[in-house]
Amino acid sequence: MSDKKNLPKINQSKVLKIHGKGVATYEAALDYAHQCGMMSLAVDPIQLPDASNGNTAIFSAKLTTEDGRVFKDIGDANPNNVPRGCTESFIRVASSRAKARVMSDAYNIKSLLGDSSNSIEPSRDNKVIDADFEIMAQSQQSSQKKALNGGGSKPLSAKQSELIYSLAERKGADAHSLAMQMFGKSVQELQGSEANELIQSLK
Repeated sequence: MSDKKNLPKINQSKVLKIHGKGVATYEAALDYAHQCGMMSLAVDPIQLPDASNGNTAIFSAKLTTEDGRVFKDIGDANPNNVPRGCTESFIRVASSRAKARVMSDAYNIKSLLGDSSNSIEPSRDNKVIDADFEIMAQSQQSSQKKALNGGGSKPLSAKQSELIYSLAERKGADAHSLAMQMFGKSVQELQGSEANELIQSLK
């Protein structure tokens, strides 16, 4: 009888719950791909951003599985379709999106979360982005409507910082990684409203 303990598993501590939906972080997908015996994962730029293309970066990714199957996909990003805090690093976001998509296809990661709505889909303006970034953007828009939640644009409080680390430890999650995933910042760089949003996602 096979030992289920040795089967690849999604690291649940790296799956975010946003609006009640499970969203696998890039780290969760990469960890699962390695468990499955991924042979190679390569990424190359196919368009660098400039004024003529809407400042959009596009990368292609190619993944080879342990049994020799090859999967390819692309990822795009510009300062307007990335989460707040990532506008300065949107080129890296495009690379990560390409790799995340090809890993999701190769190992059917979205089905492991039990919610097909977390697949990659076009946004409302027909710019293809990752569903997890779209969900995060919606969450961030909601927080903007409640600008004073958790202190608004003021730095996070000592109480918020303590609560973030406490909740993350309880869930076996890395608070710094979650802050970087959601806002492109360390915990201590968060604004009060952002800290409040992170706290809600950890509850």
